[in-house]
Amino acid sequence: MYYYDFRRYSNSAFVLRKNQTEENLKARITMNYHSLEKGLSNSNIRFNFGQRALRELFKYLEQYIEAGYSFDDIRFKTGLSVIEQYIELHNKHNIDVSSVKERYNKLISVSSKEDYGGVKEFTKDFILSKRKSNFAELSFYRSSVRDFSNEPVDIQLINEAIQIATKTPSVCNRQPWSVYVIKKRDLKERILRIQSGLTEERQKQVDTLIAITSKNSFLATPEERNQGFVDGGMFSMSLLYALQYVGLATCALNADLSKKDDKKIRDELGIPDSENLILFIAVGHYPDKFKVPKSQRDSYKEITKYYL
Repeated sequence: MYYYDFRRYSNSAFVLRKNQTEENLKARITMNYHSLEKGLSNSNIRFNFGQRALRELFKYLEQYIEAGYSFDDIRFKTGLSVIEQYIELHNKHNIDVSSVKERYNKLISVSSKEDYGGVKEFTKDFILSKRKSNFAELSFYRSSVRDFSNEPVDIQLINEAIQIATKTPSVCNRQPWSVYVIKKRDLKERILRIQSGLTEERQKQVDTLIAITSKNSFLATPEERNQGFVDGGMFSMSLLYALQYVGLATCALNADLSKKDDKKIRDELGIPDSENLILFIAVGHYPDKFKVPKSQRDSYKEITKYYL
C-alpha cells in the first residue's frame, strides 16, 4: 500500500515529473508568487528580495503561455499581478528593476492586468472586531501573520484554544493528536531555525511555537496509514481558528522536513517515532498595523464537481 501511494505520488508531483501538466504549472506559479507576497508583506522590506522565486515565477508563467493554457485562470493572473506589485514597490523607492519590468511587459501582452496579487493591510482593532462575529467572518479574515507585537501571550489563551480544538472530529473518535507548546526561548529558536519558514528577524518575534503531531499507535490497519495526517490536519485547522477566536495572531508552518531535520526536532522535543509531525503554528499578538499576502483563492466553481 505504501508502494501504491508512492507510484501515484511520483506520477503526479511536479518535481518528480519530466513533463509538466497544467496543474503542475499552476502549482509552481502559485508557490513562487506566494513566496514574493510574503516578502512584500514584510514590515522591514529588503529590496530586490526573492530573486530565485522571481526567476522561477517568470519561468513557469512562460511555460504556461507556451503550453497554450487559459489566460483567464486566476492563478496565472495572480502571478502577473504579484510581479506588477513587485515592480511598483521598487519604482516607488527608486530601485532599478528595469530587467524585471522588461520581462514582465512581454507577459502582460497576453492578459489584461488585474489586481489579484500582492498584499493587504489590516489593523489589530479591525481583526479583533471580527473574531467573535460569525464563523464566515472569522474564516474570511484569518490570515497567516508573520509580524507580531512584543506583548507576551498568556498561556491560558493557548489552553483555551486547544480545548476548543478538541471538538475536531476524528476516525472513530480516536483523537490521535498531541500538542507541544514551546515558550522556552532557546528551544523555540532552535526549532524555528530547523523549520526555516520564517526569516531570522521574524523568528525572534514569535512568542509561542506549537507543534502538532498524530499518533500512529491510535491507528489500526494499512488502510488507515494516512488517517493520522487527515485527523491531525483537521485538528490543526480547528486550532488555528480557535487561536484567532481568542484574539491571537498565527502563522501555519509546514513540517515537510528532511529525514535529518525530522530527527533533530524529534530529539529536541522528545517526539517518539510513533508520532507524525503534522505542522507548526507560530503564535503572538497582532501589531497595531500589519500586512499579509493576499493569497488569492480559487473560486468554488473551479474545485467542485457535482453528481446531481
